[in-house]
Amino acid sequence: MDIKDSNGVVFSEITPKDGVLITSVVYGETPPFTAVGEEKCQLVGSYTTGNEVVLYLEINDNGVEKFKYFEKVGETWNEVDEKGFDDKFIPLMGGSVTYGTLDLASPDESKVDILRASRNEVEKKEYYPKDTSKITTVMDGNKELWKKDEDYQKFLSATLSSKGKS
Repeated sequence: MDIKDSNGVVFSEITPKDGVLITSVVYGETPPFTAVGEEKCQLVGSYTTGNEVVLYLEINDNGVEKFKYFEKVGETWNEVDEKGFDDKFIPLMGGSVTYGTLDLASPDESKVDILRASRNEVEKKEYYPKDTSKITTVMDGNKELWKKDEDYQKFLSATLSSKGKS
């Protein structure tokens, strides 16, 4: 168990000991998570300030890793998607985040960092989201190349290589 306090927000992270499987998470008297089927919880993270609590769980579901997110409202736990978690968590930490589209034809450099390299007339561009951005769709002009469909999916980077006008 690891606990940290930052500006009044208490962060704790719990991982099971080797050989221990977490099939239920209880916070207070109410269980926000009980495993279904082959689900096993590998990590529990919580952020608490005053009466506000948000949890994220890393789940292994028969070899597939996914995340589940919860917020406490009164005495009830509500499962939320990643955006709902971020909308609650990021303001707790005094920050903000923007969701958006990366258009490779016209990238918004306020949302992504671009690393450029050129070799043998081939131009390579690597796009990485800035800390305050969450990319949910990648486009090339009017053509959709990728769209986040599931909570466990996360845009980490895109690489574009081109030669001349191709």
